[in-house]
Amino acid sequence: MATIAALRETSIVIAALIAAVVFREGLGRLRLTAAFTVLGGIAVLELARP
Repeated sequence: MATIAALRETSIVIAALIAAVVFREGLGRLRLTAAFTVLGGIAVLELARP
């Protein structure tokens, strides 16, 4: 179940990348911090699996 939740949260990172690349929006420090926090959480969940 945790893996599915982690995959669902990747939409935040993907949306930020699409906004930056396609719509030329600035990422900003807050958006980058949020994206890296999500990616870090996904990494922790994946590495913690037995």
